Amino acid sequence: MKHLVRWLLRRYARQVLRKRQPTVIAVAGSVGKTAVKEAIAAGVTSVQHPVRQTAGNFNAEVGVPVTIISGGGPPASWWAWLKVIARGMNGGWPNTGYPSILVLELGADHPGDLRPLLDLAQPTIGVLTSLAPEHLEFFGDEHGVAAEETLVIRRLPPAGTGVINIDDPEIEQLDGHVDCRLVTYGWHERADVRAESLTLTKNERGLPDGQVVKVSVAGSSIPIALPGVIGRHQVYPILATLAVGQIIGDDPVTMSQRLSAYRPPPGRMRLLDGLQGSILIDDSYNASPAAMLAALQTLADVPVPGKKYAILGQMSELGAAAARWHDKVGQAVARYGFDRLITVGPLAHRISTAALAAGYPAQQNINVPTAEAAAASLQPQLNSGDATLLKGSRFASRLERAVKLLLANPARDAQMLVHSDEK
Repeated sequence: MKHLVRWLLRRYARQVLRKRQPTVIAVAGSVGKTAVKEAIAAGVTSVQHPVRQTAGNFNAEVGVPVTIISGGGPPASWWAWLKVIARGMNGGWPNTGYPSILVLELGADHPGDLRPLLDLAQPTIGVLTSLAPEHLEFFGDEHGVAAEETLVIRRLPPAGTGVINIDDPEIEQLDGHVDCRLVTYGWHERADVRAESLTLTKNERGLPDGQVVKVSVAGSSIPIALPGVIGRHQVYPILATLAVGQIIGDDPVTMSQRLSAYRPPPGRMRLLDGLQGSILIDDSYNASPAAMLAALQTLADVPVPGKKYAILGQMSELGAAAARWHDKVGQAVARYGFDRLITVGPLAHRISTAALAAGYPAQQNINVPTAEAAAASLQPQLNSGDATLLKGSRFASRLERAVKLLLANPARDAQMLVHSDEK
């Protein structure tokens, strides 16, 4: 039955695309897909160009055709599936209601995942966010990841345009080796859309409450505020969006105004008020080696008047490379010298032991079995001006539960967290 439903969804999604002929923007990559997708939707939506984007990370063999047909998240029942299919049989929504732009996040957990999604969606704009170790249990190594994720660019038609992160050396190598036009973004001086500078903003307690990036695009230098988020890598969704705008002919100043309403999805380097006047850096949505190391670098670099703590869970689906990458994270913690390291779960214990081996003090290092235990361990130590980073693979660590326990105002801020049942 499931195979029949999936076949029907693909069939009707193709019919919708043929009839409506929207501009399809496909977003793929190892990390940052959902944030980039959300930023693009915020930046290009206008009265003239209504946009539909993937709901959450509903980005695979079912989510992509459902987004094309009707939008929304995963149907809750078989009756709901039948309603989606019925809409497809009628060509989707009425003529006046279908968007002119689709922004589709494409997920790949295994080799071969992207090709059928690309064959269905037929994008004319492809965005590649990054190439980094992910799902190595299935891809084998970084070369397997690159072979899969770069399909979003390599399978574009000659008349299409690829948007690539030039700061990633593996992605940069695509330049000159694909048939389509490329628009680049990043911090590199050769980027078509370039981040020039990043400035932290602070609250009355001297703690960060956001950042402002100055972007060079189309001959202009434009400041864009990013309240409630921190991290150099959190600038990339803004840059990718402005690069897409260059392709579709949007004015970058107008786009920057639209982007003022953009907020990263929950659990992606979001700044939240913590207990006792502390600040939480909630990066609990997921974890891969590149994202974990970037988050640790951000915690190390941010100036705060108090202490710095890291609550880290495991990084899942790394296969035979798991030990090596957890060791690298532990070594990074030791190098940065945070005031306390709390790891959650047996695999994350590898981070603790690697940190100890690299000289991190044993009295500042603890491994606990659950996210709740991590929060309980840290609560008595928190003081005004402290900063705590929380990051780990979601379904293995459930660190959003620790975030909730460390919130100063859970009644106000709990809706800003990753939901424990979110897929």
